[in-house]
Amino acid sequence: MDNIKAQIIKHYQRLSDREAYVTAEMVRNAYQGIGTEYETLLGAFDKDNATFKKRVGTDRVIATYMSRVRARNHVAAFIKANYKRNDMSMIELTPDFIKEFAVFLATDRGLQNGSIWANCMWLKGVVMRAHYNGLVPRNPFAQFHISPNVKVLCTFKEIPVKGKLYSTMFNQSFSADGAVCSLKEDKEGRFDLKIDGVSHHSWFRCKKDEFMEALGLPTSRRQNRGLKL
Repeated sequence: MDNIKAQIIKHYQRLSDREAYVTAEMVRNAYQGIGTEYETLLGAFDKDNATFKKRVGTDRVIATYMSRVRARNHVAAFIKANYKRNDMSMIELTPDFIKEFAVFLATDRGLQNGSIWANCMWLKGVVMRAHYNGLVPRNPFAQFHISPNVKVLCTFKEIPVKGKLYSTMFNQSFSADGAVCSLKEDKEGRFDLKIDGVSHHSWFRCKKDEFMEALGLPTSRRQNRGLKL
């Protein structure tokens, strides 16, 4: 606590030496990294877009520029929704930021795979150029890769399900209200769909047993209890 207080006082003194007056928001932004020597994310995005716009009609087209503007606005909305702020310093960015941004585009903005990919690439490019130009000490998105043809929503976030899920194994649909689905990748790069934390095969088998028990019919669980080893 004392360390935080000391940092806030230091930022206030630095701002007082440079500015005619200092507001609480200015001190907060300085403490959070906004307005310091490091580039802010939306500030860098705006500069990149302004540079790009100057080339429209020469070797760039207006449609691409508008795509970049939309990406910038999506990032602004994401920061506002997830961080309750108007901008943030690039020094604060983590690898999870762009992953969560991809989920935001799918869930909150309703974008499809190709659009999610394009917006993430514009964002990644802005941060990459800032790092290359020495404006930030590292590129937190260097290892982030996404395909325009691969659905990424479930790989990043557990998704609550409403309605029914169909099982090809039992040729039957089962109620899934309240269930949570997730798609996990193993070390070999294979994906496994889990429902409520268990394999989807086990989940469907459990649902089938519940259905059979409700009808008073034998289930796989009863049969297994009767086995003698």
